[in-house]
Amino acid sequence: MEKASLILKNGDIKTCDLSGKLIEYEAMAVAGEKILAVGSTQDIEKYADPETEILDLHGKTVFPGLCDAHLHASSTREILGKYNLYATVEEEHTRAETIEIVQDTIRKFMETEDISRGIRLTGWNPVVFCNSAEGFPTAKDLDEACDEVPVVLRSVCQHYIWLNSCALEKAGIGKGFPDIKDGVVYRDDEGVPTGIFQEISAVNYIKEILPEADHTVEEYKESILQFQNMFALPMGITMICDALATPNAMEAYRELALSGELKVRVSGVYSFTPDRLDEILKTVIERKNSGVDTAGDMYHVPTAKFFEDGVEFMFYMREPFEADALKKAGYPSDYRGVPQWRPEKLKELFTALDREGFQIHVHAMGDGAARDTLDAIEYAREKNPGADHRHAIAHVMNISDADIERMAALHVIGSVQPCWGIFDSFEQGNISLMGEKRIEEGYPYGKLYRRGVRLASGTDFPIVPILNPYQGMQIGMTRQVPKTHPDYEEYHDCIRGGEECRVDFAGMLASYTVNGAYEMFYEDITGSLEAGKSADFVILPTAISEVDVYDYEFIRPESVYFKGKKVIG
Repeated sequence: MEKASLILKNGDIKTCDLSGKLIEYEAMAVAGEKILAVGSTQDIEKYADPETEILDLHGKTVFPGLCDAHLHASSTREILGKYNLYATVEEEHTRAETIEIVQDTIRKFMETEDISRGIRLTGWNPVVFCNSAEGFPTAKDLDEACDEVPVVLRSVCQHYIWLNSCALEKAGIGKGFPDIKDGVVYRDDEGVPTGIFQEISAVNYIKEILPEADHTVEEYKESILQFQNMFALPMGITMICDALATPNAMEAYRELALSGELKVRVSGVYSFTPDRLDEILKTVIERKNSGVDTAGDMYHVPTAKFFEDGVEFMFYMREPFEADALKKAGYPSDYRGVPQWRPEKLKELFTALDREGFQIHVHAMGDGAARDTLDAIEYAREKNPGADHRHAIAHVMNISDADIERMAALHVIGSVQPCWGIFDSFEQGNISLMGEKRIEEGYPYGKLYRRGVRLASGTDFPIVPILNPYQGMQIGMTRQVPKTHPDYEEYHDCIRGGEECRVDFAGMLASYTVNGAYEMFYEDITGSLEAGKSADFVILPTAISEVDVYDYEFIRPESVYFKGKKVIG
């Protein structure tokens, strides 16, 4: 009989299988990097020998290593520098105040930091400008703070990029600059770009033509390790999907995996935009088939990522936005957003990618975006019978009941963000755009869960600058504002969507463990605690049954193990 290097006994070991069933054990044996056996303390003690480390849990809970199924870990450095623009989001500000905060932050940056490669900052709030009659700012507003080097500012949602005049000039952007397919180029009355570019196709294009708009491979390696060591491992997260990494970031992941510095399994995506589509398709198929983006069991890229809609007025809805908001913004009364892809092109692409073995991961906020996405997935399934590459819809802000049923029938994963399922001052402000009904029905994760949709939970970090899966579990189970939220006193009694939108404990645990592993094609390696799988697990400081669900957000692991080795605690 093989002997254990580590035995955990007298514990409360909780894991879920792929059906979502909660399974509980008392003890677990680990041999090297793998789980040797699970069962009762009596069953497991027989795997001990004199050299086995014995850990008596005294009733403490053990979870599998947790998963964040949708985030942007490679962008972590954007919130860790001395300077960022999140102050424009954290409190309510006028348009003028927001611009002043941005300008002051740039000036402070220039006083202390090296600006030889330009200035890159993240976090400004586009909603302030969407809601202002004066509209968006321009490059000239940034020039007042800095006109010496390129200034590149990403919005908090990552869907906008704001450049100063120096950046525009260096990128060759001026009069005659063409439109960017499915992106928005803000222009003045003479058609000259003003410095604001919207949606991922536009943001990606700017990164390609302006080196200062992206980080280097070495900078990304630093960012990824900061994420791993400061955020992920301390929370017990041992597996992630980076849902929008640039080529430089992808190379950084690969190099870290090969060097052994990566202690979190990573699944990546190839991003698709409508411009240069044939070139992108050819390139990603070649890369996938060559294995160049795979590094053992630590890093791979099985996924094609699409944006079917955007943010704010770029949500793609089945019904128009609120009349007053449309009038104020100058949109026609029947405007309901626009899809970023023509339905027939989406069907064609999904069919081709599905045939090549790609998983398809779609950003779809509005119910119109969800419907078009499901139409395309259904079409691809009809053309490729028997194929099931675990396609996923990310976010799922609004969706019809009929399309929830279709998600379940088509086995489409809901790659969701439970922390968004609360009603607070931010959503109160969105009522003017979306109306009360659509806000109340937003992020209906309990409805998805009860109708058989597999949920894989994430945070969208650092777009949301809090990485706390325990808070996510709490909000998924309560649909209420957590105690640490600044709006707690005013909104804590609101249960968004009512009881039917709540998910039970087993559903939330599965969504942060085995379902995330399944979405990333790692379920044979990790995601649950069973013999033969990687010994990735989290030990909590107490039994989870002793923690009130409204206090989950305060949980911090006592220790974290990855491949059988303690990495935290």
